[in-house]
Amino acid sequence: MAKHYGVAIVPTRVYKARDKAPAEKGVQIAERRIIAKLRHRQFHSFTELHEAVREQMGVVNQEPFKQLPGNRLTLFEEIERPELRPLPPTRYEFADWKQVKSSMDYHVQYDYHFYSIPYLHAGKQMVVRATSNIIEVFCDHERIASHIRNYSNRDRYTTLPEHMPSNHRAVAEWTPERFVSWAGKFGPNAQSYISHLMGRREHPEQAYKTCAGILRMGETIATEGMEAICRTAIERNIYSYKYFSILFKQMAPEKRSADPVQHKNLRGSGYYGGGTDA
Repeated sequence: MAKHYGVAIVPTRVYKARDKAPAEKGVQIAERRIIAKLRHRQFHSFTELHEAVREQMGVVNQEPFKQLPGNRLTLFEEIERPELRPLPPTRYEFADWKQVKSSMDYHVQYDYHFYSIPYLHAGKQMVVRATSNIIEVFCDHERIASHIRNYSNRDRYTTLPEHMPSNHRAVAEWTPERFVSWAGKFGPNAQSYISHLMGRREHPEQAYKTCAGILRMGETIATEGMEAICRTAIERNIYSYKYFSILFKQMAPEKRSADPVQHKNLRGSGYYGGGTDA
């Protein structure tokens, strides 16, 4: 911001309270001689309030100094105005920088939204520059993607078609058919659920990460349990990883602790305690 406006930011010196006094004095004058005078007036618009503040500020600036010649306005015209420069042609725009890693579906996440990048950069470390309007993605100090920032809570993916060729080697092994086939190991309900999940996205690739996470969860329980969970998810219209995982935790059967191993070479506590336990 300082570079944009051509100014220098100079912190006050440590243990030198006098450096801050002029700024605090200016705040005190504004509170006592402008705000205090207007505290009993009622304003019906910001424009009306601004006009009243500007009027009182003019009175304060033109009041003569008690011990010096002139007033605040003449001092400003004589010393400060000649040093002023015009503002930059564009407003300063605040940007948030964040390090991210692109996923297998060549999207990067920022503020719970996914933005596409060229497929050649899938799996690499990226830097996202986010402003109120634009999302820019950099790889090795080079800008590789730019999107209009999306604040929608429904459409969580912003994808450019040129970023996602279906025949690229990085995603060739991840296809809708593969996920449907994987779901077939559990049963028809799981297949139907995965098919619906991918069909709800503009591009099937956008659902790959969600499908992989859900099917990996299914590998930890019996096929009957996964079938029942998928059937319930379809009935309740649950098609996100977050809410499917909640449903999974509610419905998945608890894992039984493994039966103790019985072997002739294993000895019990009595053996090590000097007893006769073999």
